[in-house]
Amino acid sequence: MKSLFLVTLCCCWTSLVCAKSIYEAIENNPKLSKFYDLTKNDELVQVLLKKRRVTVFVPSNEAFSRARQFAPEDEERLASYHIVSMVVTRDLFPDSIYAVSQENPPLYFSVKEQPGNGEKEYFVNNAKLLEDRDYNVDDGKQKLYIIDEVLEPYRSTENLPPDAWELLSNPSLYNIREELSAMASRVRKEEQVDTFTKVGNHTYFIPIGEENGPTGSRIRDVDSNVIKGHVISIMFSSLEQQGTKVTFPTTLVLKLSLSIRVIHLTVKQFS
Repeated sequence: MKSLFLVTLCCCWTSLVCAKSIYEAIENNPKLSKFYDLTKNDELVQVLLKKRRVTVFVPSNEAFSRARQFAPEDEERLASYHIVSMVVTRDLFPDSIYAVSQENPPLYFSVKEQPGNGEKEYFVNNAKLLEDRDYNVDDGKQKLYIIDEVLEPYRSTENLPPDAWELLSNPSLYNIREELSAMASRVRKEEQVDTFTKVGNHTYFIPIGEENGPTGSRIRDVDSNVIKGHVISIMFSSLEQQGTKVTFPTTLVLKLSLSIRVIHLTVKQFS
């Protein structure tokens, strides 16, 4: 058994090291087979991975096993949401860059520094970078990062990306499966819609609960000050980044045991 495990590990390592392109690396690595399967029916993605200067964030098979089930129309563009048309190195973190599928929001890059030893961990959205490899193709360099979560694109129903209020009031249109109607109702009644449409970088902490259900009863007394306490004016892209200091806009302490959905996005003004 130990010999078999060693052979498998060596094969995976060799496929990453000896490959001539990102496409070849994932094609021959059984631990990345689920992402490779996504590229089989997308000729543009295949060209990018074989010949172009790109960075690709490839979720491991284990990451896919933890991900939700994607609708067919979302799965078709899932691979392209993991590709950036430039070489992204760690010295560019933190930052945000659009993927090649620009109908989606940017990919957000962040860094967490471990207290004590100062070691740094790097994230794209909520996914942690596990390892990386460089390749050279005719168009220039390629960068492959293996990550521990699948990056989830949303499906916009309009020409422009939605703001936080659109996501909160119509979550099912964007494949958000949690029930958010209780918080949406309180935002309307407290006339705080502007808080969720304002321009800039913000993170919204949304309590999960149904307006007329038992889970929503805990949110029915939430007022405007409590609503504002769920919004911070920075991009806090991962709950795993526990070393990040966050200053909340109010001094309220919520003693509610609620499930939380984190929505992070940039809202821009368009003339």
